[in-house]
Amino acid sequence: MCYSTLICVKSNEYFCDWRGSALLTALFVGNLRDYLDSAAAKKNFRDQIRAALTRSGWQVVQIDGESDWWADEHWTIRSATQAYGCTLVVSFLVDPQYDGPRKSSAIWEIPVGTTRLLDRLDDENRIAVLGMQKGHFAEKLDSFILEMNRHRDLLRG
Repeated sequence: MCYSTLICVKSNEYFCDWRGSALLTALFVGNLRDYLDSAAAKKNFRDQIRAALTRSGWQVVQIDGESDWWADEHWTIRSATQAYGCTLVVSFLVDPQYDGPRKSSAIWEIPVGTTRLLDRLDDENRIAVLGMQKGHFAEKLDSFILEMNRHRDLLRG
């Protein structure tokens, strides 16, 4: 048997000559779309975080990419609006079970705190955490930014 399926993801169309398999193909295409959506979110999650920070009045003022094994980067951010000058540190933590060459592909949690983390378990100064597990990234990002903004509002008092 020979089966072929042509999928055009950008236009959300698919064509199948696998007789009687439209349901299976639809399921495959749906899973493929879910996978591509999650892959795009992970690929661009730093850009999305940076854009959300900017929209909320935060500036990334420093990026430290020379980190310990458990962190990929640390961003120092500063409030550019209310409570001007308030600084926080956003850390990109690597999955502790990851054993590969590119740490940036294995981010599993993004905490933000008042100081740089001492180690991956340091949660003493955490304000918010963005979990990078699959699903609902936009909603998680909104909550993450909201918690940072609440902290800034308390400082403004």
